[in-house]
Amino acid sequence: MESEGPVSRGAIFVATHKKRDGSFVNNEAKNVCEPR
Repeated sequence: MESEGPVSRGAIFVATHKKRDGSFVNNEAKNVCEPR
């Protein structure tokens, strides 16, 4: 993950809770990241 400016907590959460193929590591991480 590269950024030119400040990084949000949400962006860090998403980056650390996804696999390399872009899928979430588990359903709990998916539920937190996806809008309702």
